[in-house]
Amino acid sequence: MTAEGSIAFSLVEDTFLDGRLYRFDSQSSYGNLKIGIMEWLVTVFYIEDKTPHFTHCLAKAWRVVTHAVPSAKFWLVYGDPGWRPNNRIARYKRLLKNPQVKALCASNTEEPFEILLETQDGIKYSIAVPVTFDKLGELTWFFDISKSSFLVASASQLDWTELLNRGVPSPRDWDNCHELVAPIVDSGGVIFRRFGFFDDTNVGVQALASSALVRLIRGNERDPYES
Repeated sequence: MTAEGSIAFSLVEDTFLDGRLYRFDSQSSYGNLKIGIMEWLVTVFYIEDKTPHFTHCLAKAWRVVTHAVPSAKFWLVYGDPGWRPNNRIARYKRLLKNPQVKALCASNTEEPFEILLETQDGIKYSIAVPVTFDKLGELTWFFDISKSSFLVASASQLDWTELLNRGVPSPRDWDNCHELVAPIVDSGGVIFRRFGFFDDTNVGVQALASSALVRLIRGNERDPYES
């Protein structure tokens, strides 16, 4: 898909019945692509178990999306939003041996996609790792330590080489994420980012998807694992 523009939106509050989780959604457009926004928010005060708050929220979003799109596969995408000095190349070449990365890949038959871009400006590293729900704890570690981590859900085969060659932007600014977001949404996928910091009262997961998929997910929004 080729389009010019940026993603911008406003949020409207809509409370879940349990009083603990919230969804915000609105609609934006990027070129001819209509994009819907969903948001799951955990109010920390109400979390009574010992599960990390963001893990709880990501699990909720994961299950609701899977309930609406059972064939969706999930990928962790992270990398450098900016160029790094060339002298760090040895560190990046060792990254796939990182125990946290290996822990994510252990139960998957699909291999990660790795891209290391090298120019006169420096180096930029990015990776897409297939993940499963049982690896949720290991997955959230990346959102804690990385400034540029996303979760992608898609029932279609994505061209990760092409996507990663564009670089992984900072999830703190959706307006500059269109090169990553638009192809994923256009193929019927969902892209998630984290919001909220460790000492915030609220933490959560925000997702972008096509408007049609947002409507489908909203129609199946009840978490099948909750009574």
